[in-house]
Amino acid sequence: MKKQKKQFSSLFSNFDYRILLLFLAIILIGLTIFYFRSRNHLECGDVTMNIKSEHFAVGEVVEFINDSENAEKWEWDFGDGSPKDYRKSTLHKYKEPGIYRIRLLVNNSCEKEQLIEITDQGKIIDRTKLPYIVAPNRVEVGEPVTFKYNYYTDQTMSWQWSFGESGDIDNTHEYPTYIFQFPGKKVVTLIINGEVDYKAYKTLYVVPKTPYDGEKDTLEAYVYQKSIESFDNPEGNPPKSNIPGAVNNVPLTRPTNQTEMAPDISTEGFKSQLIKIIKQTKNKEDLKDYLCGNYDIPVLKNEDKIITFSEFLNDVIGKDIKIESIRLQKSNLNCIESFSIDYKVKKFMVWTKD
Repeated sequence: MKKQKKQFSSLFSNFDYRILLLFLAIILIGLTIFYFRSRNHLECGDVTMNIKSEHFAVGEVVEFINDSENAEKWEWDFGDGSPKDYRKSTLHKYKEPGIYRIRLLVNNSCEKEQLIEITDQGKIIDRTKLPYIVAPNRVEVGEPVTFKYNYYTDQTMSWQWSFGESGDIDNTHEYPTYIFQFPGKKVVTLIINGEVDYKAYKTLYVVPKTPYDGEKDTLEAYVYQKSIESFDNPEGNPPKSNIPGAVNNVPLTRPTNQTEMAPDISTEGFKSQLIKIIKQTKNKEDLKDYLCGNYDIPVLKNEDKIITFSEFLNDVIGKDIKIESIRLQKSNLNCIESFSIDYKVKKFMVWTKD
């Protein structure tokens, strides 16, 4: 028994504990590596692909984003034969319309695919190049208003301002001052350096002038207390029950290629342009943009008869007329698609309904 204990003691006395420590250290390092690798492991099912664009149109910037956790390497294939991109998030433009298969390879092992459709929507406007008109949102009739603007570059050489009352270019100075003559909603436009594609718009409301204390007692029906938005209502007061139904019964031939907002024109501006056409100082083509090229819109004249705009002009051009009221109806693209008009024609020195 003593001999066996002596042999057992002799066996452990010759054992090098450094070997045991080495094995423990190797096991610990292995467990650590395994832990971090498992922690940073990317499951292929977790790969994300986020694609953003306003219109997905030819020439427009499309943004490609990958937010997958533990992703370290990326390879984007845009499906149009262009060079691959190796950034986490990137931008790309397509030159041709079509359906493209986007492929994303993450960490050289996980692949994600997605189809996108790129359409041809004509020229894409870079909105960062649009001027920003600086003006109050509310002014009074007869109040001088100075207009300014912010622009992405200082290289400005020409300015075309329209204040929404005449339908024409009203001023060509850089910072003009204008006095509004009529209440209502006005859409001010600005074109810099002749860049029509980058026309700026500013909507403001013009309210009637505040009366002096001495005038208040003499005003029988003062409308200043109305809400600002109420001044946007069309001029005149034609029967609402008759106009929409009557106009809708007329077949319309609207252009099908209208995709952009038509320029805005107020009732007063349209009336002013119409009078100039009737007096033959302007042509109907001067209203083309506001009508979106459609000269056959229905016109309800004197609450009695519906004719096309072209027929209406043929009836009144060259005559001495007095317009009493006009009410415009516009589409969601701001095109004038019909209007009603009450007017009189001067015959033998007497104003009569036409």
